[in-house]
Amino acid sequence: MRYADCLGDFAPAPQAGAPWPARWPELSLIWRAQMEALASDGWRCIAPDMRGYGGSSDPAAVDAFTNEQVNRDMVELHDHLGGEPAIWVGHDWGSVVAASLVAHEPARSRGLVLISVPYFPDANALPTLVPLIDRTIYPADDYPDGQWDYYRYYTTHFEAAVSDLNADRAASLALIYRSGDPASIGKPSANALVTHKGGRFGEAHRAPPTTPDPALWPAADFNALVIARRSG
Repeated sequence: MRYADCLGDFAPAPQAGAPWPARWPELSLIWRAQMEALASDGWRCIAPDMRGYGGSSDPAAVDAFTNEQVNRDMVELHDHLGGEPAIWVGHDWGSVVAASLVAHEPARSRGLVLISVPYFPDANALPTLVPLIDRTIYPADDYPDGQWDYYRYYTTHFEAAVSDLNADRAASLALIYRSGDPASIGKPSANALVTHKGGRFGEAHRAPPTTPDPALWPAADFNALVIARRSG
């Protein structure tokens, strides 16, 4: 497993570590700014490329990517780093991994931070998510899966979804990573229309030319992300 290690330079000894699992399609470098800030305060921060990401192993078998397998990777990494109780930080799908690990291995944690995805004892899956949809925004007759329609599409049209994203990976990634628009609050998300359009990008089946948002990704980091997706 490949991971980024940011050791605090300004403390005589680092405080307890903080592993930071990330989400698809991110790499460990997504956490660089946060890790550098915390390292300057004496924390040791570890950001792994989980299996299938970046420089880590990429098994061919689909069942090699279960939460159980990924959690085992985190346990082995934690043991490799000494195994002291740590503060785990997860974002999106990384939150699923961090929450599951802490639930099953409580002795490995002294704290847990979940960003954008809360803890679900029954897994972050459609049967858990659909009942939580705000039906004032997503009427069931028009949006049966609400903002999770893209998730349904990926599970039922996986090869087509991957093909569309891979048609122009740089444009796909630039389009996925955009700053939020406050005007969109309370309105249906584009993610709710994926099935209706026949894919994330509709009839084009590829992302439109899109310039990366420098507020989210410095150019060098975005290029590293694109290269990693091309090689992964």
